[in-house]
Amino acid sequence: MPEIGFGAYPQFSGPGAQIQLTAKRAAWLVLTAQRIDGRTAESWGMVNRSVPLAELMDEAERLAKAVSAFDPVVLSESKRALDVIPATISGWRQAFEHGLSTNARIRSSSAAQAEGFTRFSAGERNPGQGRST
Repeated sequence: MPEIGFGAYPQFSGPGAQIQLTAKRAAWLVLTAQRIDGRTAESWGMVNRSVPLAELMDEAERLAKAVSAFDPVVLSESKRALDVIPATISGWRQAFEHGLSTNARIRSSSAAQAEGFTRFSAGERNPGQGRST
């Protein structure tokens, strides 16, 4: 965040840092104008993974393939829920109810849940269900 060097507060990235990071880490970014590397960003929780530049495209493609393998309706509704909670919903009960309505919308537009529960009932593992034996 180089804005302090321009005599300004980082009006776009500053609030996000202040909400997502500890106060001292946000202050470091806002007040020093010093860059941090990918490993630091990962350890601070600003990014999910830090990989060497030479591996970046392979890792991005692997992640894109893994995510795109899921049902498009489930992906869309899940992304919508990620936008809503906690941006406009912060209470547990309301968030839980939003999760229920999200799953209802998914069920009304896709067979993905029924197929997943059928696989589970048949003793098959679904993605993310744990290690295969």
